Amino acid sequence: MKIRTQFIISTVVFGVIFVIASLSALYANLRVQETHKQELLAGEIESQAFELGYLANDYLLYRESQQASRWESKFNAFSNTLARLNVETPEQQVLANNIKTNRQRLKAVFDEVRAAVEAAPVPSAALSADAMQVSWSRMEVQNQGMIFDAGRLTWMLREQEDQLRQLTEMLNLGLILVFGLLLLTNYTLTFRRILRGMADLHAGTQVIGSGDLDHAIPVKRTDEIGELSLAFNRMTANLKTVTASKTELEREIAERKKAEQALRESEEKYRTIVETATEGIWTAQPDGKTLFVNQRMADMLGYSREELQSRVGAEFLHEDQKREVPQTRAELEKGAKISKELRFRRKDGAELWTLVSVSPLHDGQGRHIANLSMHADITERKRAEERLAYQAHLLANINDAIIATDPERRITSWNPAAERMYGWTQDQVLGKPASEVVRSEFTDEQRAEALKAMQQGIAHPLQLLTYHKDGHPIWNESTNVAVRDDSGKVTGYVSVARDITERKRAAEQIEWLARFPAENPAPVLRLSSDGTILYANPASASVLAYWDCAVGSYAPAYWREVIAAAHACQQPQTMDVDVQDRCYLFFVAPVASAGYVNLYARDITDRKHAEEHIRKLNQDLQTKAAELKVANVNLEQQTEELQVANEELQVANDELVLAKRNLEQQAAELEQVNIRLEESLAEEKVARDEAQTGRDILESLMLHAPEVLIVASAPEVNIRTVSRYAEQMTGRGLAEFLGVPGPTHPFRQNLFLPDHGTPVPFGNVPLVRAIRHGEVALNHEMVLRRPDGSELNILSSAGPIRDPDGKITGAIATWRDITERKRAEEHVQMLNRDLERRAIELEIANKELESFSYSVSHDLRTPLASIHGFANIVLDEYASDLPSDGRQFVELIRNNSKEMNQLVEGLLSFSRFIRQPLRKQTVDLIQLTQQALGDLAAQQQDRRVEIVIGDLPPCRADPLLLKQVLVNLLSNALKFTRQREVARIEISSHVSEEGELVYFVRDNGVGFDSEQAEKLFGVFQRLHAQEDYEGTGVGLAIVERIIRRHGGRVCADAQVDCGATFYFTVPD
Repeated sequence: MKIRTQFIISTVVFGVIFVIASLSALYANLRVQETHKQELLAGEIESQAFELGYLANDYLLYRESQQASRWESKFNAFSNTLARLNVETPEQQVLANNIKTNRQRLKAVFDEVRAAVEAAPVPSAALSADAMQVSWSRMEVQNQGMIFDAGRLTWMLREQEDQLRQLTEMLNLGLILVFGLLLLTNYTLTFRRILRGMADLHAGTQVIGSGDLDHAIPVKRTDEIGELSLAFNRMTANLKTVTASKTELEREIAERKKAEQALRESEEKYRTIVETATEGIWTAQPDGKTLFVNQRMADMLGYSREELQSRVGAEFLHEDQKREVPQTRAELEKGAKISKELRFRRKDGAELWTLVSVSPLHDGQGRHIANLSMHADITERKRAEERLAYQAHLLANINDAIIATDPERRITSWNPAAERMYGWTQDQVLGKPASEVVRSEFTDEQRAEALKAMQQGIAHPLQLLTYHKDGHPIWNESTNVAVRDDSGKVTGYVSVARDITERKRAAEQIEWLARFPAENPAPVLRLSSDGTILYANPASASVLAYWDCAVGSYAPAYWREVIAAAHACQQPQTMDVDVQDRCYLFFVAPVASAGYVNLYARDITDRKHAEEHIRKLNQDLQTKAAELKVANVNLEQQTEELQVANEELQVANDELVLAKRNLEQQAAELEQVNIRLEESLAEEKVARDEAQTGRDILESLMLHAPEVLIVASAPEVNIRTVSRYAEQMTGRGLAEFLGVPGPTHPFRQNLFLPDHGTPVPFGNVPLVRAIRHGEVALNHEMVLRRPDGSELNILSSAGPIRDPDGKITGAIATWRDITERKRAEEHVQMLNRDLERRAIELEIANKELESFSYSVSHDLRTPLASIHGFANIVLDEYASDLPSDGRQFVELIRNNSKEMNQLVEGLLSFSRFIRQPLRKQTVDLIQLTQQALGDLAAQQQDRRVEIVIGDLPPCRADPLLLKQVLVNLLSNALKFTRQREVARIEISSHVSEEGELVYFVRDNGVGFDSEQAEKLFGVFQRLHAQEDYEGTGVGLAIVERIIRRHGGRVCADAQVDCGATFYFTVPD
């Protein structure tokens, strides 16, 4: 093409370009104005959405029609603003549609809530707290959605506006360039065009001449210069064909060298990994012969690597696992990967358990050439599992009930013996308070003793009356101990209980049997084989006095001979013995196995008198028979007397036979009693000791117990005993309580219901109910009126006393003075009500304050952005028109508005973290710290920073909020160590003297005065100048608020120029 033609064409093209650029600049300016208008509308929509949220909150709090009307008015304004919104891009249209959808949903939710409030008879009862929370959440979701979408739309429109402004500036610059290009066109299309073509040709020939035959000279024209370029390219192609083989060879050599170097690097990397691995690595042929083991594997087996080389791995397996080897090899041949536990025999004979993962290795043709196995040592874990299994077996098979609880006394373990004892299964009781499941008669004194013993770490046995699931009583002997961790903190309690119900019953039966000889109205004695008196019941007092003996001394010589004869023949004997003016029939019963003789006596004095009378009558009869011949006149009279005497004799003989039979039967019964007593002699002694201890305890309680104890007999409610504390509590003498309660008894006149006016019916008094109905009445509150007119609140409990047959023989009751406790409870209730009211007021005030601060902060952003933007425009476009003082003032406005915007952003962040709900879960502090450090990577660039992450146990917290705590603390540490050549930051934890886990972040920065540490955690509080260290003073306030919301605390310690340490706790 001719140069002239090209010149004309270029002129026309540049003219068209100039017209298009001008029109585009005009259009772009119009688009900028329209986009700015839409941006303002989007910002207004965001602001109105905020106001809708505040108005909805007001309505939910106060539920007044005025708030609803304000909300409706604001909603209509919001809808009108939204209707004027006109966006173009698909993303912007999606956001606009989302806002419209959320607007409709918000309207529907608000109408639903308003309908529910207006339909309720009482506005305050319209919605429960839960329903109000749900409604607030639903509206907040829609509000936040609109706010987010509006904010996003504002940002997109601002970006679009900025792009349009840049486009306008580019078009303006383009117009200038077009004019410049028009001036240079002639030069470019004529002289310059020829020179450039020659220069390109010259440059191409120089490249080809240097040996680069791959270079081709660009052919940009069809004139002579273009033809010359084509000729050079053809010549280059011919030369390239000659040198191609040499170049290919050199390239192949270079590639092989690179491959060899990569192979050596890979081999070295593999060797390093294998030798430093914490797991054993074992490579073997398909038949099991060892190809390679790393040092860790050799150490685990106790052999050297040379000893393992070429040996079959199955040789080291335990005998019971060698049988599985063929099957394992077959699976590996099929290409399967195997993971299992293996038991090896070490060189020293010890067992080694490993968790092994085996994978087959194949060559390029797919042939199975080796097996690679990775071994992790799990020997200690297996031993721990065996110990746990053994302990679980013991726990499941022990006969004693073992119950474990946490520090709050909730059941965490319940063995089978406990299921059998109490009737509850483990699934039914886990997690429940122990007091709800194991109901017991546990006195305050017993509870205090047990608590004291557990605090001292002493096992304290107790005998308690507990109750089965079906209600029947169970006596058990329990020992309670506290379980503590290494720091001494109580982590739970363990109770071991043994059922002693049968032993208690046996003791009661023994006591009943032991009373039999003492209650026998006839003499009962026990003598040893040498004649020593071992026992004598109270009825034997006259016999001992007559013998002039006592228990523990020898019986008279005559009786010692009788006892020796009875032992010799081993047969019971009977004999009559006179004791003063009485005559006794003694039944002598030897007990050969025990080496003593029991004597059972029966008073036969009347029978002896009858026999003596018969004897005298017989004598008289004989005398009168001799005189019969002399005194025939008296014959008939004597005959009659003889008949009477014979009848009396017959009666006496019958009584004698009957008495003998009764005595023999009684002796046989007593012999059985003696056998039973002999079998339970040891238990009787224990029972006696326990009974004596019980009597001592009861006597001590009656004298010193700080409660009123009342013991009465059945069935007439006859009060036998009252503890001494009754005089102090009631203001009455003990004698007024004793006996059967009459009309003037305190039980009938001085006990009232908790209303202080209604007398307690006598039949409802716990002691009376326990005797009459057998009830166990616990913690019945009554009012006791003293003689001086004062009244006491008392808590009364009572329970029946039963004999071995279950018959009620009496009852025992307690009165406890709870007057001070009642007063304290009423005071606490009053304080709680006041505290709840204040808490509600404070919560409402806090919400209003938070909403206000958030609203103010958000509303300040737009004017601040405008101030900053206009200040920039003034400085950029009108700086030359301003005097120096004016420029300084505008610069000050711009800087202060920027700083103010940072403060507002900090306040918004502070408000956002206050309002964000807590979502607690288990948090890995180490992982969270690494994430926080990753977010702060920009602050660590071009600096020497040493980060030390110590022991950071996990905790329960909101991961997002806790991460913000770490980010703020670590960001401060990085900022204030900026002047250090090597910054050192440590994140770790320790346990305080109180046993509390404390986390800390420590640095070696500039530090601060520790006396001003408390000021750090206030909003906008700073200890360093802004020009030295940038910031808003909000970061530590956010840290303090987040930790306080978790129930923890935060503090700081530092010295000037010696670094700082920030501590915080996160309680579980």
